Amino acid sequence: MVKGLSFEEKRKRLLDCFHNSKSVFNIKEVEKMGSQKGIVINTVKDVLQSLLDDDLVETERVGTSNYYWSFPGKVFKKEARIVLEEKIKNLETKISELKKEYEIYRMNDPETLQEKGRQAKVAQDAANRWTDNIFCLRKWAKEKFNVEEQSINTHFNIPADLDYIE
Repeated sequence: MVKGLSFEEKRKRLLDCFHNSKSVFNIKEVEKMGSQKGIVINTVKDVLQSLLDDDLVETERVGTSNYYWSFPGKVFKKEARIVLEEKIKNLETKISELKKEYEIYRMNDPETLQEKGRQAKVAQDAANRWTDNIFCLRKWAKEKFNVEEQSINTHFNIPADLDYIE
């Protein structure tokens, strides 16, 4: 018993016919070419449509006829593009992983720690400046309006334990 060709084998054989001939064919010529390569003539159109769907064979309508062709460079470009897209995807994943790793190391970097210390000192100085301003305004209001300090604190929601940050 003779085993028939798989669909992928039929696709490969028909595509090879196009690539080897480097020519343009109408549907009758494609069917003849496929049958010469062992593809049952009734399935050639299905195989051809599959190749068209995967953009491995091109078609153009001229007048009342459709013409089909595929040149070896097109498949090579398509396979090269797929390989390059996969490389890009892998590299983007690697970049993402390296950025995460970098953030871990950056948090422990002496320069980063110094910068955070400097920023903390700036924030502390700013907080003490505002505290000093509150003390000055409270003193001024106490002297100007002869009001108790506790009354000012209550009215302006100033905590009783407000003090400079050390």
